[in-house]
Amino acid sequence: SEEILSVRKRNEEEQTRLWIGAVSKTGIQQMLSYVRECGEISTYKFYIDRV
Repeated sequence: SEEILSVRKRNEEEQTRLWIGAVSKTGIQQMLSYVRECGEISTYKFYIDRV
């Protein structure tokens, strides 16, 4: 339904904002090394928690 789609879109936007915030705080090199360590980009909350 429309509702589910709009919720999903909002979640993606939120996720993007969190990523951008984490990258700007942490720096892209550090983020990339977390991604390599963790091997999983979808666990973005992991990075936020570590910042």
